[in-house]
Amino acid sequence: KEIADELKDLEQKKAEAEKQLAEYQARFNDLDQESRRIIQDYILQGEEAKKRIIAQAEAQAEKLEDMAKRTIEQEFKSARIKLQQEISSLAVAQAQDVIQNAISSEDQEKLVDDYLKKVVA
Repeated sequence: KEIADELKDLEQKKAEAEKQLAEYQARFNDLDQESRRIIQDYILQGEEAKKRIIAQAEAQAEKLEDMAKRTIEQEFKSARIKLQQEISSLAVAQAQDVIQNAISSEDQEKLVDDYLKKVVA
């Protein structure tokens, strides 16, 4: 009877151990699934962050490109205005030289006299 009791006791302990093992395996499977879900969530968050960072970088690059274009256009306009002013100054200087060389001193006196007559009259 003692051996039968021990066998019964051992079978009970074996059944409890198997039950506990099954519970641990179920918990392990749950933890494994949870860890996979957490990893997947982090992967998705990383991909979303990557997309957001790329979008921000593209927007910033577009702004910088627009600013560079505006700066270039402004500098081009300024250079064109400066060049036009220089050309005008050179043209006036050349015209003065041509006029001074083309008009004799007698012609200059006559022009001054005519001008003064018009102003005084």
